[in-house]
Amino acid sequence: PCSASFCHDDISGGSVSFTGLPSAFEPGVDYDIEVEIQGGIVYGVQIAVVFADDSQAGTLTSTTNGMVNRTVNGTDILGHSTPLHSGTVNFRWTAPINPQENSVIFKVAANSANGNFSNSGDRINTSQATVPQQTPPELTEKLFFAQFGNGTGLTSSIVLTSPSATNTITGRIDFLDDNGLPFPVAIAGTGMTTTVDFSVPPLGTVTISTDGQGTLAVGSAVVNSESTLGGVIRFNIS
Repeated sequence: PCSASFCHDDISGGSVSFTGLPSAFEPGVDYDIEVEIQGGIVYGVQIAVVFADDSQAGTLTSTTNGMVNRTVNGTDILGHSTPLHSGTVNFRWTAPINPQENSVIFKVAANSANGNFSNSGDRINTSQATVPQQTPPELTEKLFFAQFGNGTGLTSSIVLTSPSATNTITGRIDFLDDNGLPFPVAIAGTGMTTTVDFSVPPLGTVTISTDGQGTLAVGSAVVNSESTLGGVIRFNIS
């Protein structure tokens, strides 16, 4: 964002800051964030979210009138299209699905102007904040299913249940062949994969099933979760 004080007199006063930033972000999730500008009666602002090399991190969508997206040196900048008469600017940031780094930098530059139609008595302020990526939960609990198969009409369904009345339990299922190597399996609604992520709601149940299609292939499955789950495997032949 622009922080050129020569555009406006660099006098004391004014400020700009973010509110509502997450303490840590989750890839692909939307976050509603606010910028607060003080010290003027009309305002201008530019906002960017970048990685350490200033490349774009996620996408920005304005939820305040008078704001537009522009591309500057390949980076998406959210900025004013007309003078803003409120120092509150709201926008939505969609975190990158596959972050190239484990943190992002929110940057903002704002002009707190006095509205005298000249560059005198105005103030350019900047601010930035680094937000780390949310650390995935440690998957310390395991369930082993020594027999798992799919194809020629055989389907396998892993049914997981949560004993917790308060917490959603997340985890991952790894499919392995007879040599302990990743085993591609056709999961209903997902397609061919060697792993499946899941989350089980409090006192809830989740079922992950194969589609029964293709040539018969067999292996094993390991359920990795952040805390204890109950689980069974069901086989069906059609």
